[in-house]
Amino acid sequence: MKLQQVTWIPAALWILTPVIFLGLALHVRVGLGHWPKPLIERYETSAYQSHELVLEVVANLAIFTGGIWLLAICFKKTRPAWRTLLPQIILYLAGLGIYFLFRAINPGHFFDWYLQIGRMHH
Repeated sequence: MKLQQVTWIPAALWILTPVIFLGLALHVRVGLGHWPKPLIERYETSAYQSHELVLEVVANLAIFTGGIWLLAICFKKTRPAWRTLLPQIILYLAGLGIYFLFRAINPGHFFDWYLQIGRMHH
């Protein structure tokens, strides 16, 4: 693997994070049979906790590696060519777009539930 190819890891994580979050939302929706009610309902199964753990690990890695990606593109030895860098930027922007679109639509107030109750069991 060339050193420049390492920059694909953060790009992949940036798009995986909102996709995994959407999967978590569907997991809860299907598991409960309806969207959870903020400040009222809890959903704590071992499968949910495993899914949430995967989300937290990937999201934290995306944040951590994002800084490494920015640092990597500053140096010629680790900076990929534009034909590689541009798709990575597009993946990053697509991940942000998915996040903000989901946040704006907020089906069943899932995002509010997740921030208020979904994470309280930790």
